[in-house]
Amino acid sequence: TLIFQSAGKKKPPTATISESGQYTNIDVLEDHKLIINLANNDILIKANQLNVSGDGSIVINRTGTGKLVLYVSDTFILANGCTINNNGDYNALTMYYSGTNPINVGDNTKYVGSIYAKNANITTANSGGIIGHIVTGGSKVNVTGDASANVRAIYAPLASLTVANSGKIRGAVVANDILVDGNGR
Repeated sequence: TLIFQSAGKKKPPTATISESGQYTNIDVLEDHKLIINLANNDILIKANQLNVSGDGSIVINRTGTGKLVLYVSDTFILANGCTINNNGDYNALTMYYSGTNPINVGDNTKYVGSIYAKNANITTANSGGIIGHIVTGGSKVNVTGDASANVRAIYAPLASLTVANSGKIRGAVVANDILVDGNGR
């Protein structure tokens, strides 16, 4: 169980993880902050559900060469201006997602790290952004509504990729088919 504690009357509630572990649900909601302390060893976190929303944030405090590896088995939710590893090194975070619900990075949400999704469709929209690798076995990848994907690679060989409505991708792309429309880049 993850417990958030108030750091003072003016600061949002925070929780800290400094070692590997398994959780049923990790919910970083409202203005809560989850801090992951990395030194030279990797931290492996397994959760059935990871929900970061409502300006919640996961901050990776990396003081060494360690990496955070997330295994999310059922549900991964990013919404409403939340951030994960914002302004961090994308090499510090790798997430493996085996759920079937789509991954939606929208509403000014920022995710800095690589995502490996077994079967999930992935959408970045409405000023949301991903920095890192995107690998999916899903059938759709969408980058729309002034969203961005600054990647080294999007590898989605089974997917239809749509870049539209001012959406933009920077990096290499492998997809089944690609549509660039409506000021997409």
